[in-house]
Amino acid sequence: MKRFCPESEQYAALRMDPVAMVDHLQDPIAAAQVQALALHTKTYLVYLNDAIDLPFASSEWFRYSVSPVATTLRSEDPAHGISSDMAVPIYPNTHHPSGRAPVRTTPPFPFRKCYHWADNLLTVRIRRNPDKYDDSAAVKVSSREHLRMEDMLWEDSNRIDEFLEASETEAAPTRLTPRSSSPSSQDSRLSDGSDDDTEGLLRTDIFNLFSHDGDDEDESEELLPLVDVWFDLATRLLEDDIPSPLELYKERDAVAQ
Repeated sequence: MKRFCPESEQYAALRMDPVAMVDHLQDPIAAAQVQALALHTKTYLVYLNDAIDLPFASSEWFRYSVSPVATTLRSEDPAHGISSDMAVPIYPNTHHPSGRAPVRTTPPFPFRKCYHWADNLLTVRIRRNPDKYDDSAAVKVSSREHLRMEDMLWEDSNRIDEFLEASETEAAPTRLTPRSSSPSSQDSRLSDGSDDDTEGLLRTDIFNLFSHDGDDEDESEELLPLVDVWFDLATRLLEDDIPSPLELYKERDAVAQ
């Protein structure tokens, strides 16, 4: 079945289009810079976590919260309370330090060593496909499996928040700064330079109140990666070549700068 916008809770190959992100600026310097970046953009494996906008067929793009998929466990980051077990394997991968059960997909996942990382959500703009999206063969996660995975990642996010709150209390015992444990701020811990307040505002705009056209386009939205997605994973990606989520954040930051 073809749709004018993708469904959530399924996996996709994703590629950013830096050139299209700056076309509207009509700035030859910016255009030259992103042309160079475009030569090195990669195709990533992501999970479409949820749609942020109320979709309209006339929209030029649709905002989604996506989770880049990794082929390794998390790297240890003791300074930020991150440990390697803060991940969920995707079956047929069953390896996890504490024995977490993997998330299962329909049809079977085509790669053998993939993980969802905790605190790893990125807001993107998925470009409207003139031919619509055919996700009939997409690899999907049931709502039950999605919620089970969310519970595990939420547990990890709370552990990170508790660690950071304790560190802040120790550093400044007379000034406590409450932190949000909401998944909406998760991508900030994988990339410097993100604006949590702006991200939070954009994520709550579920009715698509921001304009998507012309001079009224919100500046912060322009910084969100403009991407294309495809659902034929095994055609678009080789397991040994799936890039790290960290590389996607670096691409996003390079264009934003």
